[in-house]
Amino acid sequence: MKKFLSVALLIGATACGGPGAADLVLVNGRVYTLGEKIIAVGSNGDVRGLAGSNTQTIDLEGAFALPGFNDAHVHIDGTGALLTGANLLDVHVPDAFTERIAGAASRLPEGSWITRGDWGAYEL
Repeated sequence: MKKFLSVALLIGATACGGPGAADLVLVNGRVYTLGEKIIAVGSNGDVRGLAGSNTQTIDLEGAFALPGFNDAHVHIDGTGALLTGANLLDVHVPDAFTERIAGAASRLPEGSWITRGDWGAYEL
């Protein structure tokens, strides 16, 4: 017999249906409970009691839920190249090539070199 765990989560700083109401309630599923935003764990009845008029309730129907994995890193040099370089991945004709290079040049100080960019004309 599967044992399901229900959780009530406080996602935002404001209550969604009265003081102490949860923003999100997950019921009928298995939940990996890490994080500091879970305000209650227990039976479906326990956590449904924390729902307010604006609380979103999701029936997991036996599924497993866990906090999302968010990869928030960037490669600074690559990100900078996207901002200042020339995106030529979809350029295959001379006029468009000239237009994109001019656009990249307009974003740089006068006399600067365009040293990076995404080149894709070889794909044709």
